[in-house]
Amino acid sequence: MKGVIKLDNRKPIYLYNLLNSLSLAMDFSRIGLMNHHQRVALLSLKIARAINIPDEKLQRLFCAAIIHDAGTSTWKEKAELEVFEIGKPWDHCERGFKLINSMNILSPVAHIILCHHDRWEGNNPSELAGRDIPVESRIIHIADRIDILAGKTNNILNDRYDIINRIKGYANIFLIPILYKLLRNWPIKKVFGLT
Repeated sequence: MKGVIKLDNRKPIYLYNLLNSLSLAMDFSRIGLMNHHQRVALLSLKIARAINIPDEKLQRLFCAAIIHDAGTSTWKEKAELEVFEIGKPWDHCERGFKLINSMNILSPVAHIILCHHDRWEGNNPSELAGRDIPVESRIIHIADRIDILAGKTNNILNDRYDIINRIKGYANIFLIPILYKLLRNWPIKKVFGLT
């Protein structure tokens, strides 16, 4: 996936800038968390680097993370995504997959978006579980849930242990267990993208 798209003799489009603008537009249309997609993308990259994800996966991870909720379409659905324990989050994943898959330049990240709420334990519409879920999707999932919890607090650093303990309760259910271990042992400022 390249960072620049050249269309004939026209001015080049910088893909990452385009995706960043799209993510802001999606967040401006939300009642709740602003800059959610940007924070999820940043935290996803920090987590990925900490577990030594290869560079080619980092590019796909960023592109998927910064538009991961592209399939949301109603205020009600957007509000439901701001709850830590989402009942059935897969409708917007499916719509996001179809939308992103229809664009040649973004189609390589469509499957990541499809699976970004898949649960480690299984019972997912994708029929994937555990290590079969794309690692990029698993990383986006945990970064997304951290950002949702962090958005409910007045001071993220004061509430950091509560956030990590809440994540712990779901480590073997819908979050990759090794990522919880990473968060537990990581310097706290890195967990929340402050360094």
